[in-house]
Amino acid sequence: MERWIALDVETTGLSPTRHEICELALVPFGIDVDANEHVLRFTQADFHPSPLAATRLRLLALLRAIGADAVLVAHNAAFDLAFLAEALRRARVSPFAFRAYCTLRLARKLLPGLSRFDLAALRDALQIEGGRPHVALADARAVAALFKSLVERGGFADEAALRALHGPPVRVRARCG
Repeated sequence: MERWIALDVETTGLSPTRHEICELALVPFGIDVDANEHVLRFTQADFHPSPLAATRLRLLALLRAIGADAVLVAHNAAFDLAFLAEALRRARVSPFAFRAYCTLRLARKLLPGLSRFDLAALRDALQIEGGRPHVALADARAVAALFKSLVERGGFADEAALRALHGPPVRVRARCG
């Protein structure tokens, strides 16, 4: 049985190779509602040689929390997955593979009348409660609620119907090199 997990990554910049993750949150939803939420906070030093072993252990624990059968959901999924993949590569955690559905992509298709599609604008438009923007846990919770709202709005009966509108899930596979 697949697990659905909302993911949000807060970063120090826009480039996965030049910038780092400063905060990451996972929020299980749907079938696995009793699972724990996870939040990891990082500093730039976490990806330098001396603390790298501890960072690697934290990321391995994160992978166990996600699980091999999980389907991730993120707002601008390609961005979040690129940063997660780079963090795992830097920490020499390999192999890994994720697939994710993107709430940004779905919102653009299901809500064409909106002028803005950032997470805050979508929360306002769909009256989704949430905490402070750009806090990973609050944003991951908002992504879960947004995804549920978009699935309901789209009338998707199953993942095949979701995929018909969304397109194939965003995927990232990598090995450390």
